[in-house]
Amino acid sequence: FSVASRKFATYKSSTGLVGLAVDPNGRETLQALSAEVLASVKKIPEDAHYRTMVEQWFTYISKVVNENEDIRKIEDEIDLGQIEEVILMAKDELKLIDYYYEEKGWERVARAKREADKM
Repeated sequence: FSVASRKFATYKSSTGLVGLAVDPNGRETLQALSAEVLASVKKIPEDAHYRTMVEQWFTYISKVVNENEDIRKIEDEIDLGQIEEVILMAKDELKLIDYYYEEKGWERVARAKREADKM
């Protein structure tokens, strides 16, 4: 097994971003995280706007990742920066989903909407 024959899943050795390392399995990582986000957001009520937006966005990301093997094509299509940045966003979204659920964010939104409608 030689280094020359080894095929890397990514085209880069650095993201160029401080503190953000290259994920050599970026496509697979993003596939798994997208599936996790889509499963996790289901605990939010179906009529919550936040859930709708998360489902639309991560369904799109999943589709792009599943239809493309090439990391550059994935990055170009999603258009949110490097795949490692999108991975970081997905991890953050998982934390936000938990927070939104624990705080019942959909109730806060409904309350704020009712108050705004009274004005």
